Amino acid sequence: MEKGWIQLLLVGVPVLSLIGSWLALRVVAQRGARRRRGESGTEHKKIIKAEANERFD
Repeated sequence: MEKGWIQLLLVGVPVLSLIGSWLALRVVAQRGARRRRGESGTEHKKIIKAEANERFD
């Protein structure tokens, strides 16, 4: 039974780490793209909210 836990940790921890790194890189890239477009975080939220409202209307 201990061998199974070790294998799970040896596979699961690196996979979760890669997923976390990928998500963090996506956030950083999105912030950089917004900065290049000249949008602030508040403006971005307003745009997302307006787009969501258009889809449901």
